[in-house]
Amino acid sequence: SRRPPRSRPVRVAWFDDFSGISGDMTVGALLDLSVPLAVIEAGLAPLLVVTGGGQPGDRTTEAATGRAFALERGVPASAIVTEDRSRSTYESIRAVAALLQERGIGDALFVSDPTHLFRALLMARDAGLVAWGSPTPTSPVETDPFRLADAILHELGGLLTYLVFIRSGWMVP
Repeated sequence: SRRPPRSRPVRVAWFDDFSGISGDMTVGALLDLSVPLAVIEAGLAPLLVVTGGGQPGDRTTEAATGRAFALERGVPASAIVTEDRSRSTYESIRAVAALLQERGIGDALFVSDPTHLFRALLMARDAGLVAWGSPTPTSPVETDPFRLADAILHELGGLLTYLVFIRSGWMVP
């Protein structure tokens, strides 16, 4: 992922948990927040967007857990936008794009697992955002070859579904 040019500051850091455990974020997923939090602390992005809805039976949402984690680390509540209704990357990206566009923001730095980032960036750009990516260095998927293989297959299936059905207009989710 290229760096955003200095003349065009990134306005938002976005975080999405792809731990595979909906509503019950893993320690690795919470550590993934270290990248967008560092971006916020450096003043490169004055806004943090946390995403992820819950499934039936979940105690909370991924977004609520991410928000609490950021607040505990000193990010002001006014700098956090929560999107907690989405249940897929596509829904999350569409909702985030709408939230940002309502605020007049068109640039975003996306932080996610390396296997997930390409598809998230493609969807974000298709949603009209200038999207930059930063793969998290703390992904628990990267340390387990079986989880990595599963994540790669999941992303290939997700990318194929997006390109063939959703992006082409054959299917409206």
